[in-house]
Amino acid sequence: MNATLLTALAKRALIAELETTPKPGLVDLKDNGSHTDMDFALMSRGIDAVCPFFGEMFDGTFGLKERARRT
Repeated sequence: MNATLLTALAKRALIAELETTPKPGLVDLKDNGSHTDMDFALMSRGIDAVCPFFGEMFDGTFGLKERARRT
């Protein structure tokens, strides 16, 4: 697995979870559930905002493991 694949899979999973409808009490395609401060559009933007960092975390962690193996 590489960072690009991990990021794509994570984004796909987050979108699938968000689009799962109905989810009583949670944000989904049809309503905000019990959340007055969140909606589908905000959650979608949040996914776009965090996904690039998954690749960075993967690279950072994998890099640490590689360095540990060499020592």
